[in-house]
Amino acid sequence: MQTNAKIGWTRAVLRYALHRRYSGASESLLQMVDEREAYARNHGLESYVGGELLPLREAECERVEESTEAAERAEETERRDNEIGQALLKLAFAAVVLGEEEFLVPLLEEAVERLRGGLPDEILHAQQVCLHLREFAMPPPRLSAALAEWTETVLSTPRYDVFFESPQKFRLFDRRLRVRDFNYDKWIADPLIEMRIPHKSTFVVSNIYRVSAAFPLEKHLIDVLTFQDLLCPSNCPAGTAELRQRQLSLL
Repeated sequence: MQTNAKIGWTRAVLRYALHRRYSGASESLLQMVDEREAYARNHGLESYVGGELLPLREAECERVEESTEAAERAEETERRDNEIGQALLKLAFAAVVLGEEEFLVPLLEEAVERLRGGLPDEILHAQQVCLHLREFAMPPPRLSAALAEWTETVLSTPRYDVFFESPQKFRLFDRRLRVRDFNYDKWIADPLIEMRIPHKSTFVVSNIYRVSAAFPLEKHLIDVLTFQDLLCPSNCPAGTAELRQRQLSLL
């Protein structure tokens, strides 16, 4: 989702991967070329070239030599589980962005099990997925105790980019200031202060989003789409920014 790819192709491949892994209709057949090519033809996709979408399940792919010591096997298993858990969370993020939520809960259940309850590398993506699961999933899903606890832990984890305020002041005619370094929060707050419009600056929403200005009584806010939120060369919002704006509009 963070690359400029065709949305229809991405959605079809995502749906295919989720059904193969979680529908229970049949065992994973991603490695079988004939079946995969037939799926591509039926859905108008180009021939798939490359590795598998996800590592196969542990029973199908784990190869540890019999002579390996028990400690090394445990370390390798933990490393492998962490890699798969991180990959599953990326898949969950793509599923939420594209609205493919049929298997979101079992996907997250496996991810949490693989991560052993630990925090993911991409904390923002995980927070967006957890916020969707808690606030917007319809009907409200039934979560295991482990997933529910992990969800609350992820949502309560503070991020540096949310709670750190840049000391940079906006100077319109400063030639040393690059466009991507603009302090958008101050840029928006200064005119509001000058016009004496009641607002809250750098307002934090649900502990994961910081917006430039908020109007709590009116239940409105101003969220800036910065250059870091755009894909190049399409100039389209990245999946993270698109999901952020969607969730902010619903909170």
